[in-house]
Amino acid sequence: MRLVGVLLLLLAAGLGWLTQVDRMSPLALSVVEVESQIGFPLALIAAVAGIVMLVLGFRKRPAPPAPQAEERPNHTAGVKPSISATSSEWVSDVIGRAQALPLAAGASITLDKGSEIPFTLLLNRVTPEVERRSLDAFSSFLSSIPTPKRAKVVYVGANATGVPRQHVVRGTLRRVFHAAAFQVVAQEDEVDVLFFTPDPCWASRPFLFLDQ
Repeated sequence: MRLVGVLLLLLAAGLGWLTQVDRMSPLALSVVEVESQIGFPLALIAAVAGIVMLVLGFRKRPAPPAPQAEERPNHTAGVKPSISATSSEWVSDVIGRAQALPLAAGASITLDKGSEIPFTLLLNRVTPEVERRSLDAFSSFLSSIPTPKRAKVVYVGANATGVPRQHVVRGTLRRVFHAAAFQVVAQEDEVDVLFFTPDPCWASRPFLFLDQ
């Protein structure tokens, strides 16, 4: 727009020179003839248009909208409690949440199945629908507590859907954890979940129940 304004001002200067200084060349005579027909100096029209273009070009342009952050899966499905690494008050809360999980028949949760595996979801010959709902509940539970180092899903019985179990577990976890936050490893009828950045409160807690 600024360039157009400059060009119009240059045109106005040229038209003014033709009509006020030259006046005798064929081009100057043509310009004078046009001006006599419209009753207004062409140089003035070009000058006004050029000034308008320059003013519009120098006006402050509105700032572009701020880019929206890429939507990612929630890291947590619920609000995690405030945890102190030196306190053990969080343990009873975590145990209570685990024992209160709404699991259908055939699904159950075991605490401290092994060192640094505080939570194990057992799916005993469940239907695909029960498997889906149980994994949803388990994933939401894991995302609502201080992130542990590991968790495990154990299957008993044939695979009813034919979909690799580690893929099902990974897909469910990705709804509440970022894909780069964990790794899923399949071992026969077990699926291990390893979290890369566990909460510091688990550093000195290999078991929920320390009397083992």
